[in-house]
Amino acid sequence: MALPLRALTTHDVLYNWYCHQWNVYVENAFYNDNKEYFEAGINDPENFQKLFMDYPKTIEKYYPKPILNTIKKAFKANDKTKLNKS
Repeated sequence: MALPLRALTTHDVLYNWYCHQWNVYVENAFYNDNKEYFEAGINDPENFQKLFMDYPKTIEKYYPKPILNTIKKAFKANDKTKLNKS
């Protein structure tokens, strides 16, 4: 069963999970890998952007199956109140 995009994009728990993954595997990893350049004051936005673009690929292979199952169950039950508050 495919879930509507709205059910996924408006779910607080899924959003919080994604934000945490982004922070750990993208932002923190990028900063730690390039810390020397940042601390040296090197300002090269074009190269930093190119380097940064590889980091989101890290979390593309992970998904929170328990959270998605919860959303799916709530959607199947047509319980609109659970869709955003589970």
